[in-house]
Amino acid sequence: MSHSDSDEQQQQSHDADFGRALAEARKAKNYSIAQISENLKIPEHLITAIENSNLEALPAAIYTQGYIRTYARFLELSEDDAVAAYNRAVPHDAVSELKPRSSLPGEHSSQSPLVKSVTLFLLAAGLFAVIYGVFQYYQEKASDMEMSQLAEVKVDEQETSAVAEEDLQTGMAEEFTRGLPPEDESDILPDENTADKIVIEEDTAEAEMDEEPAVTPDTLEISAEKGAWLEVYDDTNARLFYNMVKSGQTKIISGQMPFRIKVGNADVTRVLLNGIEVDLSGHTRRNNTAVFTVSERDGNIVYH
Repeated sequence: MSHSDSDEQQQQSHDADFGRALAEARKAKNYSIAQISENLKIPEHLITAIENSNLEALPAAIYTQGYIRTYARFLELSEDDAVAAYNRAVPHDAVSELKPRSSLPGEHSSQSPLVKSVTLFLLAAGLFAVIYGVFQYYQEKASDMEMSQLAEVKVDEQETSAVAEEDLQTGMAEEFTRGLPPEDESDILPDENTADKIVIEEDTAEAEMDEEPAVTPDTLEISAEKGAWLEVYDDTNARLFYNMVKSGQTKIISGQMPFRIKVGNADVTRVLLNGIEVDLSGHTRRNNTAVFTVSERDGNIVYH
């Protein structure tokens, strides 16, 4: 046998014994196979097979490469050297690189910290965008439902009020008719003195009304860019308005200030009191509804 043949056989024998370096490093650090198994969560029989270079007892190459890398890292050995020794011992068609290599110089591996950080950031940003979109959708949905419910309540109140008023008027008329005693025309028609007295009293009342100074009402002007639900009370606690202001519509309301106002879609609704702009931003709730009491004094808006 030639010297070169002997060297080749020794090299092949050394390549086949890929687990010796790991076994020697373990023994040098006074670790038992059981301790290695407990720390790395690798079954003991696989650690024994790696140290004995027993290819038949080991799983597919891609899994074995992962075990060897983990084992070498724990023993503070070169992971690449340990895997390279294993790859030389495995038949060429069974070798599979555990970690893909870049074919371009300077290209980052998918396992690099930079790529992992960028990937995690993109995933977190996408998740945040989805959550924010869902939150905005349900917030708008809730606002629309509230407006719809208020509109339905308004319609029900109007119908109920109209029916009740009609029934009341009908009942009063019938009751009044039944209570009238039979009278002749002389009882119904007033005499001349009574008629003159009525005319004099009416003239006096009109004169007294003319002498009273006229009270100028205060004016609210509400412009709804995208439609808004509106409820307005004045200083006498009379409800002046309770309905929808349609998209693009302007509603003018007269009454005695201060006004108590509740308006939906506040961010796209404009309110003027006696021609002066009312700032709604400080009174707008999270559901985009503004509730406030306001008056005007010497050209300035006063909130109550």
